[in-house]
Amino acid sequence: LTVAFASGVEDNLFWAATSQGHCHLIDKRMSGSAAVLVNDCMVNTLVADASGEGEGGRLLTGDTRGLVKCWDVRVLSSRTDGGMQACEVLMRNADAGKPISHLAVSAPGSAGSGGGSGGDDHSVLAANCYDDVIRVYDRSTEAAATDAAPGPEAPRAPAEALRLTHSLYGHKNKNLPIRSSIFRGAKYSARMAAAEGQRSLGRDAARNRGSGAEQQGDENSYMADSGPKIDRSLLLATGSADKACYVFDVAPGQVGALVQRLDGHSDRVYATSWHPSEPVLATASGDFTIKLWSCK
Repeated sequence: LTVAFASGVEDNLFWAATSQGHCHLIDKRMSGSAAVLVNDCMVNTLVADASGEGEGGRLLTGDTRGLVKCWDVRVLSSRTDGGMQACEVLMRNADAGKPISHLAVSAPGSAGSGGGSGGDDHSVLAANCYDDVIRVYDRSTEAAATDAAPGPEAPRAPAEALRLTHSLYGHKNKNLPIRSSIFRGAKYSARMAAAEGQRSLGRDAARNRGSGAEQQGDENSYMADSGPKIDRSLLLATGSADKACYVFDVAPGQVGALVQRLDGHSDRVYATSWHPSEPVLATASGDFTIKLWSCK
């Protein structure tokens, strides 16, 4: 159903999920599976994360029960139960337990994610769901610290912690394997984005009071004195059953606003994919075409 390579891990290893709920670690140099994780329902989407210590790191899965789970791959070699004890349920994505069709992750600041020299480790996870809502979660170290219990005898914070920051509406999933992707601008900084979000709230409040105390640069949002806004953005693009692609602003402090709806396909848009470092977007549709979109 789905496969995933882990960045930072040699290219010979990748994960593959099956309709039986099994996640196989495949080593191209050997026959059979190097390891098998056994979920209790079908896994629709995988994200391989090599940020954990040791080879393999962690594996994030989204399944048909609407659960996002984190699997600690490092302890698999010592278990004989398919790794279920190495699994931590991070959250139930929807109260109704509707299936998750896709998980998309923005990597922390790095060249591979378009992070450039932003200087922070902010990362988000987005979950497309059959209930026509994309939920965006903060998975940075700050989120993990927030979720840890207070007090001197507090348990160690979990390896992964999620905090809901945005719920995105407008696209249509319609029980289809709709996929999204996240673009992190080369000069994006979560701190700058959050600060600009607060300033935007202040400007809106000033307008509502009729004070006219608008600051210059409203149209530029969270950009500095140089460089286009896209370079300082955190954007999510998703496919949709209504033949369109939707692009949202998912930076901290922003409201998850729809930036643009991209029309041009004649059938459902199943998947989107951003260039690793440039603001170029590819959309794949049931009309048998792939379209490329760029900023003007």
